[in-house]
Amino acid sequence: MTLLEALTALVILGLSVTGFLELFGGAASAARRADVSSHLVIQAESALDEVAARGGDARELAPTPPGIARRVELRPWRRAGIAELVVTVRNTEGDSAQLRRLVRTP
Repeated sequence: MTLLEALTALVILGLSVTGFLELFGGAASAARRADVSSHLVIQAESALDEVAARGGDARELAPTPPGIARRVELRPWRRAGIAELVVTVRNTEGDSAQLRRLVRTP
């Protein structure tokens, strides 16, 4: 094996390793985004279930974890006695999740 062949092999190996490292970095970033998204959806589902169980009463909900803001809206629906419950959860990085459910109102 000549010096030129050895250098060519090292360049090819270096490019391959760089590609794999970028691939792993992208996968780690995607896993982090999925984790943040699922955490926000869990928080939104919790608030949605709590408000729906109370018939649309959004007062005195369980507190949110630090760094999470929650907004609960009860919007009138087309039929009397039914409302659209909208829960929006946002973290400090600007990621958000919004869930909607129809609930019976008194």
